[in-house]
Amino acid sequence: MRAALARRALVAVMCGVLAAGCTQARAAREDAAATVQARPLEADVCFVEMMVPHHQQAVEMSEILLDKDGVWERGQRFARYVAATQGQEILAMREWLAAWDVALTDAAEQLNAGGSGPRGVPGAGDAPAGGGGHAGHGAPAVGDEVVLPSCSHAHGVSMDGMLTAEQMDALRGAGATHAQRLYLELMIPHHEGALTMAEEALAEAENAFVRSSARHVVQEQVSELEQLRAMIAALDTGDLGLPDAYVEGEYLTYGADLDPSSGAGTSSEAQDGPP
Repeated sequence: MRAALARRALVAVMCGVLAAGCTQARAAREDAAATVQARPLEADVCFVEMMVPHHQQAVEMSEILLDKDGVWERGQRFARYVAATQGQEILAMREWLAAWDVALTDAAEQLNAGGSGPRGVPGAGDAPAGGGGHAGHGAPAVGDEVVLPSCSHAHGVSMDGMLTAEQMDALRGAGATHAQRLYLELMIPHHEGALTMAEEALAEAENAFVRSSARHVVQEQVSELEQLRAMIAALDTGDLGLPDAYVEGEYLTYGADLDPSSGAGTSSEAQDGPP
């Protein structure tokens, strides 16, 4: 009798353990499905993937100018600011891409553990209650890859405002005086191109980090375009002093709102980053 009772108790304990394990596995699977549902759109990914090399060229232009002796002080300060702020934005955008890659890889492993097939995602019937992804995304179909969407026009297409190799060579080969004006003249269409890309992202993208980045780019590029045109006008008149009350970094500062890890999943617009 005692042996039978002991066996029943052991069975009860084992059933409880198995039930808890199943509950945890199901919760983990639902979390993984929610991560997949929250994947950024192609428009989100394209903006980031195209803005990174666009910013990199602006940083390179600024570094070329700063390497020259005898560049106008106001021009140097502007170039240092561009190199610093756009360098920070590049880092934030790369971190955002990397964070999503890691989150989706983890989601794939969890879903695979649940028996959904290699890198598969649950079908419509398995979608977690409440959605959690972008509006209009719908449930991913079985067999979808758990990866960021491919940017179909990120490679092999000229981005707005990008300088040609010949223009970059001209900047490198120019003396300090000519290079200062050339830098300003080339940076204007470059900034206008970034502005166009950011406005397109605001019209099409849904991810909160991407939209925040795009708004930041618009605000920053508009302010800097005013400064670029003002500096060309100053060169034309020979007014090479600094404006009254000028302080380095007086342009818009890089904001914490672009931190790809901040406020993840809390935005009313869309997910900032992986949930």
